[in-house]
Amino acid sequence: MMPEIVVNKEFQGNSEVCSLMSRLPVAFANGEGELIYDLRNKLRRFVLADGTVVIVKKYKRPNFFQKICYSTFWKNKAKKSFLFANVLLGMGVDTPLPIAHVTYRKHGLVSEYYLATSEVKGVESEVPMLEMDAKNDKEGMMELASCISKLLM
Repeated sequence: MMPEIVVNKEFQGNSEVCSLMSRLPVAFANGEGELIYDLRNKLRRFVLADGTVVIVKKYKRPNFFQKICYSTFWKNKAKKSFLFANVLLGMGVDTPLPIAHVTYRKHGLVSEYYLATSEVKGVESEVPMLEMDAKNDKEGMMELASCISKLLM
């Protein structure tokens, strides 16, 4: 399986990040990194030799219908999360920095996908919709809804 790997420009020169992204299925299967969440999805925390901390989310395997849709019509969850994080950062919303998203295909269909982000400790993320609602900011809510709908397509 050849992965589709998209690395944030800020991390493209980091060979350790690129190496980790290219071997995520093996890293997860071998229990590398610290397992920090393990229910429907799995989250692992990797500390690279240069001190970079990378949080990687492995999404649950898509069902057959999702495989077809993610392979043809929709962006998969990792890709949408990567794009959405960049939009939120551009809006000044505090969110983990997206490092990369990785998609694997089997027999032409999306079979598994991962999202890598930076680690953020001790920071409460603000939810812009709650603030907008409290201020009755209909224009702001419409702009945010427009951005979200574009990312989901």
